Amino acid sequence: MIDYDESIDKRSFNITDSQKFAIISKAFSEIFVNDEIFAKKIGASKAGVNYWRNQKTKNIKKAKFRANICTVFGLVSDVWSRSFPSEDSFKKELQNMKKIRSSTNKLDRYIMKNNEIENETVQAFFDQAKEYAKEKEMRKALNLIGKIENSDSSFLYKYKNEIQHKKAIWLSTDEIKDWDGAIHILKDLYFSSQYHLEKHEVITLIASNYKRKALFDENGDYREKEDINKNNSDLLAQSLALYDEAYELKDSQEKYYDAINFAYLYKIVDAIEGEESEDSRVSELYKELKQVWRINNNSWWEVISNAEFLMLTGDTRRAISNVQLFLGQDSNKISNLDMEGTLRQLRIYIHFTEDENSIEFYEYLRISWEGIRKGL
Repeated sequence: MIDYDESIDKRSFNITDSQKFAIISKAFSEIFVNDEIFAKKIGASKAGVNYWRNQKTKNIKKAKFRANICTVFGLVSDVWSRSFPSEDSFKKELQNMKKIRSSTNKLDRYIMKNNEIENETVQAFFDQAKEYAKEKEMRKALNLIGKIENSDSSFLYKYKNEIQHKKAIWLSTDEIKDWDGAIHILKDLYFSSQYHLEKHEVITLIASNYKRKALFDENGDYREKEDINKNNSDLLAQSLALYDEAYELKDSQEKYYDAINFAYLYKIVDAIEGEESEDSRVSELYKELKQVWRINNNSWWEVISNAEFLMLTGDTRRAISNVQLFLGQDSNKISNLDMEGTLRQLRIYIHFTEDENSIEFYEYLRISWEGIRKGL
């Protein structure tokens, strides 16, 4: 079996949510003020805030409260998932965040003091956040989103859905892994604003976060099949249903993404439940997809998705042949990030299914890409 070899933050000990909250509320006392005022800011009860601050309970269980706390204080949401072995280590990191918030930049100080900001500046912050995200600087991107959320600009209200959409994407990344925070935002976009009818990707993102939360623990390690069956089978069922919904809503040329994710997860669920995989369901989906999908042979994601369907339906030789043709024409069309995303998906599938066809396909891709990078 090929192990999932992502870089994972191993955690042996972590201070509790309430310990973190007590430190944050004290460090940013000018924003916190008191239990009653802060409770109104985040939509919680005064008693609940008092319990957290006085550490009468360990965890802040509701994702919406954790997300709202970060919004009010202007902190990135992974403050809850990141590991800190002691209160001192957390205070040190929080001071770094506070220095960013209280930088010598006069505009930053004005924002924090007056909770106001010009529309042009909010736009500039949002554009810069997107640039940080392109460079995989997710924490910097989310820090800017926090500043935008602390503003009282009309830009924030006009583009709130787009801002929240981006925030959810960045929270979902491997660097942050705040799946609960992302799901909370995406559910709001889905149920409250009907934004998903305009941006179908929202449905796909909810499905993806449900899948990750079901298959991985908070440290990024694989969950045991027994644990998934007992505690997370509903999450997988919801993920499948949402991939199916996104597939139905999207245009013909965009359906392939949700279709291949559905196919992978369908077979993973069968493996977790100890059932023999129903290749017919995946084969039927592939046949249906091909009736409306005109594959763009210049697109890596479309070519590899088609190859993955071939692999999942047992035609691994043809899958390899198709990829080989693409790589032989112009491997510059693929970034290292693109290939790593493909290999990561395969590692997850292999871990849970131990499928021989996928192992052969994975090894071909891995070895071929290593050769391309070395110029062989």
